[in-house]
Parts: sequence; C-alpha cells; structure tokens
Amino acid sequence: MTWNIAQRINQHNGGFRGAKSLRGKVPVKLAYSEVYNTKGEALKREKEIKGWRKDKKENLIALALRNVVTMRV
Repeated sequence: MTWNIAQRINQHNGGFRGAKSLRGKVPVKLAYSEVYNTKGEALKREKEIKGWRKDKKENLIALALRNVVTMRV
C-alpha cells in the first residue's frame, strides 16, 4: 500500500526502505495496481492478494493487461 506509486518503486530500486524480499531483484517494475478510497480497504485487498498462489496472481495481471489492450483499441 502506498500513496505515491512512483516514489515506492524508486525506493525498491534504490535499496532504501524497499522490501527485503525484493533486494537483489532490481529493477522492479509495476505489473498491477488497484485504487481504493481508504487505507483499510487497500490493506485488506493487499493481504488477500499476497495470500494467493503465484499462478493466481499471474492470472490477475494477465487479465488486467488484456483489459488495457482492449480499451486502447
């Protein structure tokens, strides 16, 4: 959860205040995001997605990418 996506990506890539699990895996790229009205809603959804298997997360990203391509046509 972040208020500023660009800043958070820079933190991960700079090694400062980034998640330990991403250190050594730079550069990171944003693959998917969602917008919520409250911090509580965002954290609840983040926890839900983090609990998913890798293949389910990849399917979510693929579906979002297909929707973006469809919307541009």
